[in-house]
Amino acid sequence: MRYGKQDELISEADIEELFANPVMPASFDRLVAPRPLPKRPLKWPVFVVPAAIVVIAALVFVMVVRPFSSVRAAHYAQASQLTSTMSESYVETSTAFTNAYSFLYSNEIDPTTVDATELTSTVKTFDEQVDDFADARAMSDQDVASAYANFQRQAKQYVKLMNALADSAGTLAQSSAVCVETPTVAEGDSDYYEQYETYIANCRSNVEALTQSEASVLQEYASTTVQNLDQMTSIINQMRTIGDFSTATSAEYQELSALADQLIDLDTGYGALNDFQVDLQQAVENVNPMEMLQELNTLLGDKYQEKSA
Repeated sequence: MRYGKQDELISEADIEELFANPVMPASFDRLVAPRPLPKRPLKWPVFVVPAAIVVIAALVFVMVVRPFSSVRAAHYAQASQLTSTMSESYVETSTAFTNAYSFLYSNEIDPTTVDATELTSTVKTFDEQVDDFADARAMSDQDVASAYANFQRQAKQYVKLMNALADSAGTLAQSSAVCVETPTVAEGDSDYYEQYETYIANCRSNVEALTQSEASVLQEYASTTVQNLDQMTSIINQMRTIGDFSTATSAEYQELSALADQLIDLDTGYGALNDFQVDLQQAVENVNPMEMLQELNTLLGDKYQEKSA
C-alpha cells in the first residue's frame, strides 16, 4: 500500500524509518538550552533582613539575659547565709586546733594522745565553703567580688597554716616531749657530760624533722632549737677539754661553772616551748580571716537593704 500527498507515493519502509528517527525542530533546542541570568546590582533592601535580625537579637539579649544576670535582694541574703556558715566552720576549726595543740600547755606531754584528725576535717570543710562562695549570684556585683577576693586570700593563708599544723602536730608533740626533759645533773656528777650529750642527740633527732614543716613558725622554732643544741655541743666540748669538776683546780672550776651557766641559759626545754607558744599564737592571728569575712558580710547586708528599699 502506498500513501501519498500531492500525488507523491511513500512506502511503508519510509514511514517506519521516519518514526524510528524523529526530528525535533531546531527552535526547541534553543528553548530548552540554559541561559545565563542577567546580573543585577545589589541594592540596600538586601540588608534589611540581617539588620532586623541583629536588632531583634539585641532586644532578646536585653530582655532575657540581663534580668537573669542582675543581683536581687534575695541573692545578697543567700550570700550572707554562706558567710554565716563559713563563720561557724571557722569557729569549729579554731576549736579543733586548740584541742590538737593542747599538749603545749600540759606539764606532761604524751605524744600518743595527740590527734589532729578533727582539725584536718574541719579545715577541709571551711576551705570548701570558701571556694563555694565564688559561685554565689551575689558575685556578679563587683563590690562583693572585690570584698570576697580580699577575704579569700586571707582565708587561703589560714587554711594553709592549719593544714601544716595538723600535719606536724604529732611530730611537734614527740620532739617537745623529748626536748623538755633537760638534764638535771649536778656539777659534781660523774656522768654530767654524758647526760648532756645524750639529751642533745635525742632532742636534735626529733626536732630536726620540724624544719621540713610547711608552717614557717614551726621551721623557725626547730631551727632555733637546733642552733641552741649546736651551742650546747660546743660548750660541752670546751668543758671536756678543761676536765671534770671533781679534779679541776680553783681556776678551772670557775671556768667550768661559767660554761655550765651558759648551758642553762640555752633553754631548749619548757622555756623554749613557752616562747614558741607566743610565736604560734601570733602566727595564727596574722592569718585570721574573720575580720575580712565580717567586712564581706556587712557589705552584703548593706546591699540587701539597698535592694529591699
